[in-house]
Amino acid sequence: MGETLEQCEARYGSPEKIEPPNPEFMQPDTVYVFSKDGVRIRVSFLGGVAQRITYSRPDSSDPQDYAKASDLSRSQVEEIVARNVGEGNFSLTEDGSTLSGSSNDKNVTIHYAHKTLILKTEAYLERELAACREAEQKQVEGL
Repeated sequence: MGETLEQCEARYGSPEKIEPPNPEFMQPDTVYVFSKDGVRIRVSFLGGVAQRITYSRPDSSDPQDYAKASDLSRSQVEEIVARNVGEGNFSLTEDGSTLSGSSNDKNVTIHYAHKTLILKTEAYLERELAACREAEQKQVEGL
């Protein structure tokens, strides 16, 4: 969290895909998709720094089918959270299947469920919610 695109490229390599904004799916910004060690990393930037990152382990036979994805291990989840947000108030279930919480110093919310780890800054969450409200308003106006 908080890294520039250049820093993310140094950490993960070149993006394998760049997805345009898609407000209908609560994706108000361009997403850079990286892959490293079998983990898909999707990064959204706001103000030039990473504000939302998702981590998942897609199935190699069908990387777009999230139902076939593998769970991240408990140690992977803990390592990713520690590397990105440091100390905080996190609760990881005993079996490691769900995690939620927030960081002490970076105002980051964390959620791990359905085989995907999601980290968002408060600023990104506000932007995401505003984009969702705008999309809903457009639907209402179209009725």
